[in-house]
Amino acid sequence: MKKLKIIIVFFILTLNNSYSQQNQWMIFNTSNSSIPTNNISDVAIDKENNIWFVPPKYPPTDTGLGIIKFDFNTWEIINQTPGGIRLTYTRTITADLENRIWFVGFDPYNPFWAFWGYKNGDWIYYNSENSPIPSTLLNCVTVDSNNNKWMVFPYDFGTDYIGKLEEDSIWTIWTTDLSIIMSPYTLRLTAVDSVNNLWIGGSSGLIKFDGVVQTFYPIPPPIGQYPEQLVIDKQGVIWLIGGGTWDHLIKFENGVFTHYFSIKGQCGAVDDNNNLWIGSTNELLKYDGVTWTTINSANSSLPENDHISSIDVDNFGNLVIGLISVNNQPNTGGLVVYNPEGIIIPVELKSFTIDQIEDFIKIKWSTATELNNSGFKLFRNEEFVSFITGNGTTTEPQDYEYIDKPSKSGRYMYELFQIDFDGEKTRVAGESIDFILLPHSYLLSQNYPNPFNPSTKIKFTIAKSPLPGGDRRGGLQLVKLVVYDILGNEVTTLVNEEKPAGEYEVEFNAKGLPSGIYFYRLIAGSYSSTKKMILLR
Repeated sequence: MKKLKIIIVFFILTLNNSYSQQNQWMIFNTSNSSIPTNNISDVAIDKENNIWFVPPKYPPTDTGLGIIKFDFNTWEIINQTPGGIRLTYTRTITADLENRIWFVGFDPYNPFWAFWGYKNGDWIYYNSENSPIPSTLLNCVTVDSNNNKWMVFPYDFGTDYIGKLEEDSIWTIWTTDLSIIMSPYTLRLTAVDSVNNLWIGGSSGLIKFDGVVQTFYPIPPPIGQYPEQLVIDKQGVIWLIGGGTWDHLIKFENGVFTHYFSIKGQCGAVDDNNNLWIGSTNELLKYDGVTWTTINSANSSLPENDHISSIDVDNFGNLVIGLISVNNQPNTGGLVVYNPEGIIIPVELKSFTIDQIEDFIKIKWSTATELNNSGFKLFRNEEFVSFITGNGTTTEPQDYEYIDKPSKSGRYMYELFQIDFDGEKTRVAGESIDFILLPHSYLLSQNYPNPFNPSTKIKFTIAKSPLPGGDRRGGLQLVKLVVYDILGNEVTTLVNEEKPAGEYEVEFNAKGLPSGIYFYRLIAGSYSSTKKMILLR
């Protein structure tokens, strides 16, 4: 735990020194952070503002990373399921309304793909053998306002399908003719509008599906190759983003298609102010409905990249941007958080530490800045412990401390969530500790087994020392555990060293000793106790 604590605190301090709440850019790559790759295929934001992303299939060095979580403090790689299936290759990823992460992953036991759901170690897994989903490609996952998951199953030939997953267990499958409009390898060509119609995009046009009727809207010439992403803005306008040789941006509004031939891209998103953002080759484009603005490595801090692969908007209006590196070179690609008005982070954490001091746990944390901070909720093993009042909005460093007294020994995971005045919750830190509840009395237990041959185990408890100093778990004490024969002669010394308070167990091996009655005595401070044991050959 010591090593883990040092790594976490050091990384948080690095963030604090590099970025502030007023900065426009936060840049993470393998050279300046613990991010495991500079190549990001798709990103998603959950309700607690955690960033989730998946790497692409290439380069091969990224194969097997599975899905990655970033809470603005630590990175977590999740690539092994409880059933032992290693996630060798994942594709599109999204978060539902209940904070479960859904993604498409390669299934080594299935010829095609599987659909996975993950939340706090709990897995849901579907393929063509345990559900009605077809044995074909699976992509374009989106979530509607009822928390239903929608996806499409396109293929180069044969029948294509639309799928809906309700309540994480109820499937409905419809057939469709997606092959005429969609590339089977495109990941983000579905979206749900404000009334939960599913829209599916492709080179030939759009399909609107209301759960009963599929309506096709053909794009008038010239028709592009394959669009990369479908985005619906705050006014219900649909944007098809394309970046290939014959592709470009297309708008669909009030039944009318409009071509933007000079605008090309691979991905896009709409921010809280209804600005359209498009990621292209080494540049970021912004459209406010009137003016186009170009942001690239030459005029901003955007890292050099092969292309921008994905864009999402977090719960505070920041853009989260996934990049693909330039030939896997360091300091290119990676993950970027960007806000032209200044990145909004409710709490900028400086440190977070957990220590056992005698028979309680002290949790301490410090913030560099706070914004709209009502306070913090502290959880122990996912159970609410306490609410600690914050300091609203401040640029002054603040220190916090909480004393927790668990009722028993064990491993405890403490998580800290920031709560703003609007009720939004963001996880800001987490760390675990192995806690030992300090006994307040001494005890020498009867050996077991007894009688024994040739070995037995002896348990004893050392109480918290009244002496100051020493170990933080209650002070070190000189402890002696000695074995005697029936005449009072010392046979062996099992323990003779300083120990902190706690429960201990030692083994006594009587090999070479004759059968008979033996005694063992524990001495610790002013405590002394003797018990009898029988060696029976």
